[in-house]
Amino acid sequence: MSKDQKVNLKSPNNPKNVDSFLNSVWIYLSVILLFSVLSFVFGNFYLGIVEIVLFLVLLVFGFSIKAKKKKQILDYMQNLTYHVDTVAKDSLLHFPMPITILKVDGKIIWHNKSFTELFSTKEQLGSTIISDLIPDINWFELIKSTSGISEDIIIGEKRFQMLGNVVKTQKKNEKDNYVVLLYWVEKTELYALKKQSEEQQTDIAIIMVDNYDEIGASIDDMVRTQIMSGIDKSIRDWANGTDGMLKKTDRDRYIFVFPHKNMKKFEEDKFSVLEQVRKISLSFDLKTPYTMSIGVGIGGSNVAENEAFAKTSLDMAMGRGGDQAVIKNKDIFKYFGGNYSEYEKNTRVKTKIISQAFRELVISCENVVVMGHKNGDMDSFGASIGIYRAAVSLNKTCFVIFDSNNKTIRESVKKFGQSKEYEGVFVSSNDAFELVGKNTLVVVVDVHRPSLVQEPKLLEKTKNIFLVDHHRRASEFIENASLVYHEPYASSTSEMVSEILQYIGGHVKLSKSEAECLYAGIVVDTKNFNFKTGVRTFEAASFLKKFGVDTIAIKRLFQTDFEDYKMRVNIVSHAEVIYKNIALSTCELSNISNNESSIIVAQAADELLDIGGISASFVVCAAVDSVIISARSLDDINVQVILETLGGGGHRTVAGVQLQDITIAEAKDKLTDAILKYLKENNK
Repeated sequence: MSKDQKVNLKSPNNPKNVDSFLNSVWIYLSVILLFSVLSFVFGNFYLGIVEIVLFLVLLVFGFSIKAKKKKQILDYMQNLTYHVDTVAKDSLLHFPMPITILKVDGKIIWHNKSFTELFSTKEQLGSTIISDLIPDINWFELIKSTSGISEDIIIGEKRFQMLGNVVKTQKKNEKDNYVVLLYWVEKTELYALKKQSEEQQTDIAIIMVDNYDEIGASIDDMVRTQIMSGIDKSIRDWANGTDGMLKKTDRDRYIFVFPHKNMKKFEEDKFSVLEQVRKISLSFDLKTPYTMSIGVGIGGSNVAENEAFAKTSLDMAMGRGGDQAVIKNKDIFKYFGGNYSEYEKNTRVKTKIISQAFRELVISCENVVVMGHKNGDMDSFGASIGIYRAAVSLNKTCFVIFDSNNKTIRESVKKFGQSKEYEGVFVSSNDAFELVGKNTLVVVVDVHRPSLVQEPKLLEKTKNIFLVDHHRRASEFIENASLVYHEPYASSTSEMVSEILQYIGGHVKLSKSEAECLYAGIVVDTKNFNFKTGVRTFEAASFLKKFGVDTIAIKRLFQTDFEDYKMRVNIVSHAEVIYKNIALSTCELSNISNNESSIIVAQAADELLDIGGISASFVVCAAVDSVIISARSLDDINVQVILETLGGGGHRTVAGVQLQDITIAEAKDKLTDAILKYLKENNK
């Protein structure tokens, strides 16, 4: 501001001095008016008239002074506004932070010099759109935010946080009465420091040879020593060059502490050490190779929390069949490996221990309630019947939750209903809720995800929970179980329960109908002894056969009516082959229940595998209130991993998922994307 533009505070033209003068004038006017009134009251009319004239003269003078004051104030404010605007415009133009004003359609109408320098170009105002400069930006989604604009932007090697608001203008034109103000805060150094801090964080991995004792007992000591030496070298070579610390804590276990900056490398090579360990033992022509599981913990607030994450990850890897790496980052799991079939364990030590522990749980409880998964199948029902027989043999009252619409299960329940022993045994979920107390043992069979059990609320009513399942472990798991028997190598839960019955003690005797239910459960999950069938599967079947199992009756049990068969044939006939060896079919079965749809879809997926050259099959079905996807494979494609990306699960060769609030076309697109991603990641 120049000298001649400065305001003299002592000048009478100063608005503050004018206010003081006007106050004096109003006081004089009040006094003169008072005296004129008194003059008229006491009869001095001439003096009163003179005072009135003087009053009017002063009044006119006061208003003229007031008008002059108003003009001075207006001039003063305009002068001040001019200088403030000049300073503001100059400041914004040369402000070190990039600032942009845009129309709501994304066109840039003003920007400062810092913005021009940021993009190293002179843009034409009013024609350049922000998305032309930043292609990844979703402009119209950004301006919809009610809490203001905030977006992380990468420009070249720099990082910015783009902040802003939608501002209403004074324009009358409705199309142009809003503009968007953006300012860009550079956070390159902050991100660099954050990245450096993350890279220096300590991650922990627990490494374990899955089947050390079992395989080691069946091979020569010299061979075992050579193999373990090769495995040890592979692990150390893999960990070398990471600035980490690898320590062997047991014969078959290691702990590996390393900086987080190496995590990206491990993920990119998909934990190649898993394959190296397999190749070492396969080079010795072992029937069952040594495999390795790795549990990694990252993202914790301290080393102790990462160690806890690593232990959880290792449990997850083992629960999914071993031969894989699992990373836990707080509540997120990542899976690597697991591309080979699980190997059957020959030892029954664990089964014997579990059987005795289960016996003690039953004896100490008041009663037993058994439940499987929603839309139960024959495996969950057969396992439930086996648990019922075990509990009754130990003189405990047992109830089985029955809410399934499965035709085969309904026929079996009807058959059991003819026996007085089974009166009141089968109860609904609501009735079971009233039967469960603090001292009740709840047995969960053929499922380990709490959201999929028949009645999740029962898991909260008691602390006595026994979990028996053979599905590969998912991220969601029943954590509060007192006893867990989870073996993904097993063909079925019915097989596992059949083994428990052999070792629980007391020479449990099954009725023919009970044995047939367990046998039928094994038949369903092995697809008539074709999938996941090991020595122990046939031994369990042999045990059940001793109780009079009629295989012809089992065959009749799974017969379907003609209409169901026609629907399966229609699904198979409309299948297409994708990616050379994968069959994919879509269908709509909205006229029958979800449970019946699931059965037909699963059977159709099974039949698609009978076609020559097909390695995997997927059936996508629009049911009553969801889209059902059923998948099968001949072992070289892991359908469980594919459907896990869609929220499903199962086994390597058998998997499924139900999707809500989605069309069949959208479900098909998601599935094909998941299949393609799997094939690329596994070089198939």
